[in-house]
Amino acid sequence: MQTGTLTAEGLDFCVVIPVSNGRLDSPVHDPTQLLPSNPIVVAMATCHSLTLIGGELSGDPLDISMFNAISWVSLLSNRMPIHSPPVKG
Repeated sequence: MQTGTLTAEGLDFCVVIPVSNGRLDSPVHDPTQLLPSNPIVVAMATCHSLTLIGGELSGDPLDISMFNAISWVSLLSNRMPIHSPPVKG
């Protein structure tokens, strides 16, 4: 029975394929080009079990790769992680 769990070493983020009006859009290789409010970016920023340990992200390597792909930052405030999109200037 397959569980769908990805356990191989060396997995890395490659591309996201957004959906609009129930249809697949073109692949996006650089998710930083999507708006921070885009549902796929929000999911990439929040649907993981990453935590900060000593100021470094810790967790599943694929989750870390996915989170790093959106260039958000993770801060620790009152022991609660806060994820923030990059500031574009």
